Amino acid sequence: MTPLSLIQKQLDAYNVQNLDAFMACYADDVIITGDDGRAALEGKAAVRARYADVFARFPENHAVLMGRLHIGPYVIDSEMVTGRGDKPLYVVCKYTVRDGLIRRAEFMTEAPRGFEAAVGWR
Repeated sequence: MTPLSLIQKQLDAYNVQNLDAFMACYADDVIITGDDGRAALEGKAAVRARYADVFARFPENHAVLMGRLHIGPYVIDSEMVTGRGDKPLYVVCKYTVRDGLIRRAEFMTEAPRGFEAAVGWR
């Protein structure tokens, strides 16, 4: 599977809130960072727990792909996320894909309280 097809598979699973299909895209030792560059989540179990909570709390959650760039193992998505409040959340994520799985996801947002607060992780 190419990095582009893997990231699209992950986005499709996210949008239908299929946790198992979503998690199948991630490596066991995945690291997810917020906009400050620090690890917000480390390891597949932590990612699963967090997204299970997000999917349960935001059943109308949906990400619209606004743009995508790709070079080698890197895919950068620009997304508009709705279903989490009155205003959409604009997010940019840089994914690093190795051996057919997402090894790292680096999220950036314009939210003034930081990524974790913006996506309901605090």
